[in-house]
Amino acid sequence: MTMSGLHIVVIGGGSIGQAVVWQAIEKSAKVTLFDRDQGRLELMRKVGRSFIQDETLTVLGSESIFAELNRLAAFHCVILATSWQDGRYLLKQLAEQYKVPMLMLGRPDINDPLISEIELQSTNNPILMGTGLEPGLIEGLAASMMSRVPKMTSLTTYCGGLPQHPSGIFGYKQVFGRRLPIDPRISLSIRDGTVLSAPRFSQVEHVHFEHIGLLEAFDDAMMATTASIFSQQVDHFSQRTLRWPGFARAAQACSQLGLLSDDCVTIGEEKLPIRDIAEKLLTRTDTEATVETTLDNDFVLCRWVVENSDGQHGSVTLHMAAPATSTAMAYITAAFALAAAVTALTEPQPGLIYPHHPMMQTCTLNFLRDLRHDGNAVIVTTGIFKEILKGDFDGKVY
Repeated sequence: MTMSGLHIVVIGGGSIGQAVVWQAIEKSAKVTLFDRDQGRLELMRKVGRSFIQDETLTVLGSESIFAELNRLAAFHCVILATSWQDGRYLLKQLAEQYKVPMLMLGRPDINDPLISEIELQSTNNPILMGTGLEPGLIEGLAASMMSRVPKMTSLTTYCGGLPQHPSGIFGYKQVFGRRLPIDPRISLSIRDGTVLSAPRFSQVEHVHFEHIGLLEAFDDAMMATTASIFSQQVDHFSQRTLRWPGFARAAQACSQLGLLSDDCVTIGEEKLPIRDIAEKLLTRTDTEATVETTLDNDFVLCRWVVENSDGQHGSVTLHMAAPATSTAMAYITAAFALAAAVTALTEPQPGLIYPHHPMMQTCTLNFLRDLRHDGNAVIVTTGIFKEILKGDFDGKVY
């Protein structure tokens, strides 16, 4: 996939935003990056000096976004590599002023009243809501499966970014965001066509993956928009997050002990939130670790499992190892976001586009077809998917 001739605007220079920048440049796009963190900006200017000199890359502070965008002769797409909370109002402002595709990589809060206002601004351009790994790739392939598997009754997805070697009480390494994903919230699932809710981490399943071992899975990632659409198409649907065993129990313990509180305690002359102190203590880094052990040696594991009314089963498994230049999570999230951007530019459909949308189903299949040529990815099909997806994915042994 080439992006030659395209000018992509990226907002957010964290690990995901940086991966988007480098992959876009690798695909021959021109990129303008905005970020509010001066340290990140200096790092990007240093690492990307040669690209800045040949005007392939521009790195700017986020306080000047609209002034700088108005100076540009043209740009084709805006990718917000931020959380929903950090980017929600900016997305609304951008949608009001610029008629180009907008991609929000963070998980949107479906109950946010601002979404209705954004929708009113999206009559002339597509606004893609949740365009990363999950939400994004997971729901896109799940929706495609529902349209391709005859008489499907059950679908379960599994998805997780995990460190190769778990350590600490969570066995988890934070790749993006400012807080661990352990907040107590309500999770959704579908049983007998009815959308059910339950506390996050309350229903833990243990699943064995060949060559990896035992992992735990829990209902966690389903958005209300996905639940509303999928409950009309399948009897049973679960969207489960994968972690090393012990993650859910540790998260529950932190909540029960009050360690996730935003209440402040005074230490010396400073007032610090209890949660910030707890996270620092619970995820502290070994100061004697070598360079090799501190590298982001993570992997991404995804699996879609289906059953139909004839008792036939099938699955698709994706295993993504970390490339030399990025974490696996950042790499695959950025790669899917850029595939979605190209799809939105070549098949523009105005309005809010959620991951289950037909346009995103097409994007997902095209992305996975391309991904099978990536040396870091392995995609395996079993059961009824061997025939349904025949020719789409390699039949590598996993």
